[in-house]
Amino acid sequence: QEASSRDTLNVAIMTDPEGLDPQKTSATSTYFVTTNIYEPLVVMDENWHIQPRLAESWEVADDYKSVTFHLKKGVKFHNGREMTAQDVKFSIERLHEDDSPKQKYYANITGAEIVDDYTITFTTEKPDAVLLTSFAYPWSVIVPEECADTLKTAPVGTGAYRFDNWVPQQELNLTRNEDYYDTLASIEKVAYKIVPD
Repeated sequence: QEASSRDTLNVAIMTDPEGLDPQKTSATSTYFVTTNIYEPLVVMDENWHIQPRLAESWEVADDYKSVTFHLKKGVKFHNGREMTAQDVKFSIERLHEDDSPKQKYYANITGAEIVDDYTITFTTEKPDAVLLTSFAYPWSVIVPEECADTLKTAPVGTGAYRFDNWVPQQELNLTRNEDYYDTLASIEKVAYKIVPD
């Protein structure tokens, strides 16, 4: 095919996302789209091993009651602002809020100490052997505080794709993030077409 015909990936989905703020929903339809827009500190690979994403490294305390993350530098949100430890603190604390459907996953986290702009330590009430895993879920993403109130319809993350537009019951479009800190996506645009069953 001509190169121009490969610029857009068309993806059929059965239903609209339940908003585009993954921290405020439990809907798989949302995560299916938002994993391209937002990112967590760490991810799980195909072998269920924790790998770095927004964090470049981390240390889990010997007593399993804290984890310290060292953030990648130069990571920018889609609004152009650099991500810092303050954004990480805000995002994880946001998952504690009463309207968070994932609140129970973070109930054991009792503290967040910013060491510097690129280092943050989370502490727990009790030892937690799977503490690191809780930072790899598709809802444990890092968001900019100044955009938090509008993420449901105008998402801003650090991911490989930026939100373009959404016409409910019709389509939702993403565009490659040209300022991405990692390898650029090979496909320029992703068009989700809503095709009800």
